[in-house]
Amino acid sequence: MNHLTDTEAQQVRLRLITSCDDMAAALQELLTAKKNISGQIHSLRKLGKTLRGGLVLLGLEKTAYREIQSVGRLLSERRDAVSRRSTWGKIPKKTRNNTTRAITSLLNQQVASAGRKPPKAAVLWSLDRVAQAKAAITEIDESLLSDRIQEGLEKLRKKLRKRAGKLERPKEEAFHDLRKSLKAYTGAVKFLPERAGIIPPVIHELADILGDENDMATLSEWLAGHGFTALLEPALWKKLKKSREKLQDQVIQQAHHLQLDGAPEAGL
Repeated sequence: MNHLTDTEAQQVRLRLITSCDDMAAALQELLTAKKNISGQIHSLRKLGKTLRGGLVLLGLEKTAYREIQSVGRLLSERRDAVSRRSTWGKIPKKTRNNTTRAITSLLNQQVASAGRKPPKAAVLWSLDRVAQAKAAITEIDESLLSDRIQEGLEKLRKKLRKRAGKLERPKEEAFHDLRKSLKAYTGAVKFLPERAGIIPPVIHELADILGDENDMATLSEWLAGHGFTALLEPALWKKLKKSREKLQDQVIQQAHHLQLDGAPEAGL
């Protein structure tokens, strides 16, 4: 990407400030919401993930980024409950035995709990975090914006390339790290001018597969933590392992294409 003009760089900052305002407004709505709480939280977390990518552009990983990240973590358990149940529903089950009934009932119970609003004090704390992030964005000297954005984008690209080249089974953490880098990169690009913000199809495809793999990982961790271990439920874990390995192989293949495509065609 060519260096942004000063005007373009200021527009990037304005978009980030607007995103902070949108997040604050969504949190305010959560205080009075009476239905579709999980849907509102899902939208809030998506907004936060995109915003975090933009904050890396401005070199704010150790300040504003952490403020927004903390809000996502506070809200994560409610949304994760919905995601776990959805993932569980996609796993083939030949019969409904005591194990499937127990897992399904527990997941349904947690989804019902996820429909409750977060405590008011937690939402107000989150609003403070967003305000701190917005302040950090506005404090950057205008003369530094363009250079910061250029350096931030290159940092995101470099990390994404590096992590795409480190994938192999059974190193599960490598897939999680790639997913984080991909989200940060695509989030950042959304704040850039249209001429610099092209995201190729291979990145979207990779993000979708990584999302499915992460859902399986999250469900697996939940199952083990609730006593449904591989030792007690070997058939279930065999299905989980097979599903995850299939997705991981697809990720490795797509990541290989990402590297082969090179810089301009792949947006990297």
